[in-house]
Amino acid sequence: GACNVKLPDSLLNSVVVLDAPNPAAPGGVTKVYLLAMSHVSKVSVDQVRQLVRCVRPEVLGLELCKDRLGLLVDGQEDSVARQLWHCRRIMVEGLPAGPEWPKEEHVKQLLRCQPGKPVSSADIEADVNTLLATGFEGSAQGGQGWGIETFRPTKNLVKLSNKMFLPPEYVEGLLAQ
Repeated sequence: GACNVKLPDSLLNSVVVLDAPNPAAPGGVTKVYLLAMSHVSKVSVDQVRQLVRCVRPEVLGLELCKDRLGLLVDGQEDSVARQLWHCRRIMVEGLPAGPEWPKEEHVKQLLRCQPGKPVSSADIEADVNTLLATGFEGSAQGGQGWGIETFRPTKNLVKLSNKMFLPPEYVEGLLAQ
């Protein structure tokens, strides 16, 4: 890692150093250098070069909007790059316990988005719709760049699947446990 590297004054206001958990790295942490760029220009390119030369980071992130990302990608690949994101994680929270309820692993198997894999906005939307269509999830949220970030059952939960319905009072009792 580059823990003890002093950044040049010209980069101090543009770079954030983050600690990312990495079991394979010494100390279990990898330093991630995030360089904020207000625009793509010669100055920005020079800042990237300067940071790479000075720090030699294992991980360097450039903060770019989708429009500026397009400036770094060649022609035909541009439209594909604008549509693809990576799923960071899938969290399933608040599932009731019991043999009649699906387990977290089962719910995750229903999804197109998988952690660490590229996904499109269509994949994210399809997963949100899949979760809502089961009737089990009270809310589902997709986030660009995150895949399915979280979803949680709510107390309005009445339908467990396309074939199985429960009275709201019974469901509320289960959720209250």
